[in-house]
Amino acid sequence: MHDIEKAKNQLIDLKIWLDDNKEHEGESIEAIDDALMALEKQIPKKPKIINYGTNVCSNSDCQCDLLRWYTHCPDCGQCLNWEVEND
Repeated sequence: MHDIEKAKNQLIDLKIWLDDNKEHEGESIEAIDDALMALEKQIPKKPKIINYGTNVCSNSDCQCDLLRWYTHCPDCGQCLNWEVEND
């Protein structure tokens, strides 16, 4: 399992535990949600192609135009995967 996926799963398990143990919730759960969002952005995602030659970020909260040499979205930080799949 990829290290990012492993960390994500551990944070989800911790969040479930905190939710079951109400005395530990509040800021801790909010911090876990922030960490999960940051980890999710480190998993490379393919940009969306909306028109010939126009690529946009795959993060639904962003949708900014991307240039081919970007490794990360300059607006939201999403890691990008530009690999072309062969059929």
